[in-house]
Amino acid sequence: MAPHSHSAECWGRYQEITYLGYTSNVWVRLRLHSGGIGWVTAIALGGDYKANLPVGARC
Repeated sequence: MAPHSHSAECWGRYQEITYLGYTSNVWVRLRLHSGGIGWVTAIALGGDYKANLPVGARC
């Protein structure tokens, strides 16, 4: 999987999933280069349980 860079806007607790052996319900909203938005499980990102976003940056 190639690394990609997008701006993270906020995080929230939504659907719980298991990915790469880890389970989490934290998702991060990203601003896509196309101008749209996307969501990714925080498990796939570096940092703490909320991908190092501030606690107050909840969606």
